[in-house]
Amino acid sequence: MPSIKLNDLNKGTSIWKLYLETPDGKRYEGKATKHVGKLEDIHAVYPYHNRWSVPYDVAFDVPLSMVEKGPLTFVVTSSQGTIKLKF
Repeated sequence: MPSIKLNDLNKGTSIWKLYLETPDGKRYEGKATKHVGKLEDIHAVYPYHNRWSVPYDVAFDVPLSMVEKGPLTFVVTSSQGTIKLKF
């Protein structure tokens, strides 16, 4: 069962690490911030969002040329597990 106390991607003490992997194997660490706004505005952009979810924005300091090359992998990892999203 998920723990609400682990929903802290924006804190420096978070157990979670966020990465963007490029096709050539380079890994860039991401910085998460809480997305601030009205529920209706967030829902207009992210229809699957609900009032019990916490929206985050994740930014990566990566050159645009690396992003344009091909498929990227977004990685969320911690001692609790790892998930990868290729896009």
